[in-house]
Amino acid sequence: MFTNRMESVYKQKAALIGGSHILYNRNSIHLIRKSKKLFLITRKKIYVNQNYMLVLILIGNGNRRINLGGFFMLSDKLVIELNSQMNYEFYSAHAYLAMAAYCSAENLDGFANFFLVQAEEERFHAMKFYNFLNDVGARVTVEGFPPVNNDFNSVLDVFEKGMAHEKQVTSRIYKLSDIALDEREHATMTFLKWFIEEQVEEEALFDSLIQKLKRIDDDSNAFFMLEAELSKRTFSPEGE
Repeated sequence: MFTNRMESVYKQKAALIGGSHILYNRNSIHLIRKSKKLFLITRKKIYVNQNYMLVLILIGNGNRRINLGGFFMLSDKLVIELNSQMNYEFYSAHAYLAMAAYCSAENLDGFANFFLVQAEEERFHAMKFYNFLNDVGARVTVEGFPPVNNDFNSVLDVFEKGMAHEKQVTSRIYKLSDIALDEREHATMTFLKWFIEEQVEEEALFDSLIQKLKRIDDDSNAFFMLEAELSKRTFSPEGE
């Protein structure tokens, strides 16, 4: 029988852990996220991560539920850096919109489409940070950002500046990952793994297009064939 005394003991343990700890019970134990998404089920032990807000312990046939609550403990430093990256992703969307505008002004609609899709991707990335911060109970702070570059000399120049921007994003994601690793914040590390893999793809894409543009040089037919190819690019959240 699960008594109030037992519930009190579990709550005391929860209050003491301040992050990762193990709670034991011979019956099944469930850990779910704030979003109510089931994360872990085990019959012997449960690892309570700092980011998870609600623990449901199902005891015996009565299936009594206990809210141990209060597990959110992301450091101020990590919250600040996650917010900073969210805002930088929105900044990136504006940077790519400026690149699209240059291409449109040059009547290069296929290249413009490439950067319009790129801008959509960056907004999608920003919202992933937004949703993650909300999921772990952190305060989202939306900030302004400096003006983006609108001056370009050629399509090749646009893509080379885009590549430099992606390298900056990669550097920022690595910095975030290092902070999460130092703090042993495993949920954040898992979240950022997606972005690390994404940056490998982004840099490879830009490098490939830059090399094609360099090979094309003055071959107008090849140039417009590449533009036609990029005009077909679309954004799909499922593909992200």
